Amino acid sequence: MDELLVFETEHSRISQARDFRVAGYLIVEPKAKCTGLADLDSDQGLDLFGCLARAEALIEEILAPERIYILKFGEENPQVHFHVVPRTQTIERAYLADVPDGKPYSGARIVDWLWFHHESLGCTREESLEFVERARRVAEEMN
Repeated sequence: MDELLVFETEHSRISQARDFRVAGYLIVEPKAKCTGLADLDSDQGLDLFGCLARAEALIEEILAPERIYILKFGEENPQVHFHVVPRTQTIERAYLADVPDGKPYSGARIVDWLWFHHESLGCTREESLEFVERARRVAEEMN
């Protein structure tokens, strides 16, 4: 089993992001190769949406962040996938220390900032793996 895999179904998977050092930054993707949501059949689409909802619920249960952002871009990797990003108090404080912003915040600006500054938050690989283990347990309890 992939050490970053949190949960999978017949059609989709939820994993801790490999490229961002933020515990709870999840990637939700279909197992089918596709570059657009219209490429998925109805069962695959419903399953993917269910995994997005589960990823959001896992983050909420474990981290209780201020906000959860769900994004789909496909610029570098055209395969359909969603970023599910917690805006924790740690992320918010670090962002506000670096960027003059006020409520209501721009989630897009925060995520863009996070992509370039995630390493400065000090999240270790071990913390990410601890999140994965806890998320696996919570995901099983949701079944």
